[in-house]
Amino acid sequence: MALNPATASPILAGWLIGALGANQVQVTRLHKLSGGAIQENWAFDARVRGGKYEGVIPCVLRTDAPTGVAVSHSRAAEYAILKAAFDAGVKVPEPLGACEDAGVIGKPFYVMRRLEGTALGHILTDDRKWQGDRAKLAHDLGAELAKLHKVIPPRADLSFLKPLDTSPALASIGEYRAWLDTYRDPRPALEVALRWLELNAPAKGAVALCHRDYRTGNYMADDEGLTGILDWEFAGWSDPDEDLGWFCAKCWRFGRWDRAAGGVGAREDFLAGYGRAVASETLRYWEIMAHARWAVIALQQGERFVGGGEASLDLALTGRRIAELEFELLNEIAPDAAPKFDLPSLPGDRADALELLGIARDALTKNLLSLLPDDKRLDSLMVANALSIAAREFETTAAPRIDPQAGKNLVSEIRAGKHDNDAGLAGALREHARARTALANPKYPGVTSR
Repeated sequence: MALNPATASPILAGWLIGALGANQVQVTRLHKLSGGAIQENWAFDARVRGGKYEGVIPCVLRTDAPTGVAVSHSRAAEYAILKAAFDAGVKVPEPLGACEDAGVIGKPFYVMRRLEGTALGHILTDDRKWQGDRAKLAHDLGAELAKLHKVIPPRADLSFLKPLDTSPALASIGEYRAWLDTYRDPRPALEVALRWLELNAPAKGAVALCHRDYRTGNYMADDEGLTGILDWEFAGWSDPDEDLGWFCAKCWRFGRWDRAAGGVGAREDFLAGYGRAVASETLRYWEIMAHARWAVIALQQGERFVGGGEASLDLALTGRRIAELEFELLNEIAPDAAPKFDLPSLPGDRADALELLGIARDALTKNLLSLLPDDKRLDSLMVANALSIAAREFETTAAPRIDPQAGKNLVSEIRAGKHDNDAGLAGALREHARARTALANPKYPGVTSR
């Protein structure tokens, strides 16, 4: 249920009186922020009278999106993690209060202080748009992560976090396979990568509180540097090296492949800030794991659009990133393998071409058209009409029926280890992923060089 600012503002103000220990609160300028693929974020100003927060507080309310990802924490749990990080000295938005009573605004939420700066990856990695010191930013991001990793179990305030009985790597692989068993289509390329990760998994070592989505796009920065770490919905107990690999993974560089630390700096600057040496092979393992995990999340995001009925262009396009992620995984573990395997016919990636045409047309006509000047509206209507024509033409051509059973049989063989030394299979799957990536993202490195 979407918030109505006119009705939600006074209700929220009444709740904030108790949360902030104030005599009076007025909520103004309540509006939804862009971004937030998993949750919704709403900005507002709280004009507070009485108590320690007297004055105007810039705030963000964080609440549930219409659909979600199963492994995402509840808002109450996310708030507890945010508070634990804040208490540990990590640079995060100040937590101001949480509400589990859906009767207040229609769903659970929490409120935190609003930070200044931008979290947009395409700005932070673009030399023309962001003028801050990137070496310092990478160093400071490493330093903040080191503070977080000093939070270790057991913690009564974080008792809801799942304990680890095995190595974090093997636990993650088990979770990904369990979800893939529920997914509509077989993913043999991803299964080959998971098998490699299983065979090369590090033993269980030190466990700490990990962000588990520590990347460009989930922190705020201004021209002076880092202002705070955001989005704690996936945090949990894990191997600290997982956060390092996730931040440095190629999939989170926003096209700046030359800057290994989140697209903003060098690995060396990031690790210097972190303050602990990490073996290159260890970091490589967790970077590969990052691509496997992001591939599963991309499938889940696409499923929210395809199966969950959430009409979001962002979700639809995220679902199509699976090709480049599988391509990258196989490039890492089998870069020179010849494609010598007779692959079964495999289902295509979702959202498919027809679905993409439809959601792109709707985004143009429902969200953008009214914002354009009059002299551009006719061109936009013609673009929308062209998309509709293309969609109707697609609908007249029946897609070939694909039996997924052969793909499922191949997945079972991969998990059982029957293809552990089959470089030809890895090569064939890599080529299959390369061809799909060339359609979804032709600028991705390596897709046009073979």
